[in-house]
Amino acid sequence: MIRLNEFVLAPLLPRKESPIAATTPAPHAPSWETLILRAIPSCLLAADAEERVVYANAAAMKLLGRDERSLIGTPLRELLPFPWGVPGQSALELGSSEMRFDVKLTPQGGTEPQSIGVSLLSLPAHLYPPGGYVCMFRSLTDYRRVEAEARQAERLMMMGQLMAGLAHEVRNPLAALKSLLEDVLHGSSPEAPFHEHMVRMERLVRRMENLVNTSLQFSRRGQARRARHAPAALVHAARDALDPRLLRARSHPLVLEVRDDLPAVLCEEGPIVQVLGILLTNALEAAGSSGWVGLRVSTTGEPPARVLFEVEDDGPGIPASLRTQLFSPFFTTKPQGTGLGLSIALKLVEQNQGHLRFQSVPGQRTVFTVDLPVATEGPP
Repeated sequence: MIRLNEFVLAPLLPRKESPIAATTPAPHAPSWETLILRAIPSCLLAADAEERVVYANAAAMKLLGRDERSLIGTPLRELLPFPWGVPGQSALELGSSEMRFDVKLTPQGGTEPQSIGVSLLSLPAHLYPPGGYVCMFRSLTDYRRVEAEARQAERLMMMGQLMAGLAHEVRNPLAALKSLLEDVLHGSSPEAPFHEHMVRMERLVRRMENLVNTSLQFSRRGQARRARHAPAALVHAARDALDPRLLRARSHPLVLEVRDDLPAVLCEEGPIVQVLGILLTNALEAAGSSGWVGLRVSTTGEPPARVLFEVEDDGPGIPASLRTQLFSPFFTTKPQGTGLGLSIALKLVEQNQGHLRFQSVPGQRTVFTVDLPVATEGPP
């Protein structure tokens, strides 16, 4: 938080009067100190001994959504929710020349509360009337978002290392088991005892192999090998890769809205098909057999052009208390879930220079959006 010395504080409140100062005419042009206070990015309010605002800089007016006329004379407690409530209690009375704390504030005209870092500094008593102080504050929302993204990146890196080690250990015996099953199936007829069970075993082994390959893919580093792919081809490939049982159990068909004339996207085919498969599977499971699930593809109108893949369902939605953990590794609300699907999807989308985001209205709908860049050259 910025500290202000007496030189910078000078324009905020009138100095103690002296005969000379009383007869000196006030300059018409603003001083350098005043210009600096107007320009600094931190929000700044000055209050007198009665806690009424006597100065507000441009940053404070913007964050609070009020002009200077409506701020001057307003009690400071009507603008910021201080953590104490005794009228007239200032930083001096609390036994410190400076206090720092965080508050939640919804700016005028805003809908979402912001986290605000506040610092209170007592005004020098030999220059100003006792009891006055300066209040500096700044939105911490962006800082908290960056911190959360850094923690998420660290968790993903640790998970990638763990999954890579496990996948390397499992891959060889799994490949041998798959080869043995294929030999047995090749030498047996469909009428043979337990043939159906062996077919199911072979299918499960393939699924495990896909999980191992995904784990290795998740942990790898470097640039993705991207190429041009038609959105419709990606959507239909993801549809074909779904578990048939999820589709057979439904009373309403899966709705696909994708045109053949959409611009091609620049991506890796396999990872993006896998991402769409993860999102569709989650949506089908959330909506249940009687719910509605759809995937629609559209483009953004402003440059740079992007293609949006939106997977929507009318299931129960995502509670607000769980949204910050949604992409965390191993977090799941499913009894048999691993908690890796959305973490893997986020990693794969980011490797393809894309974005993965969601919106959810509990009891109404949930939409996951994959945002990918448009390929600008060459045939699809």
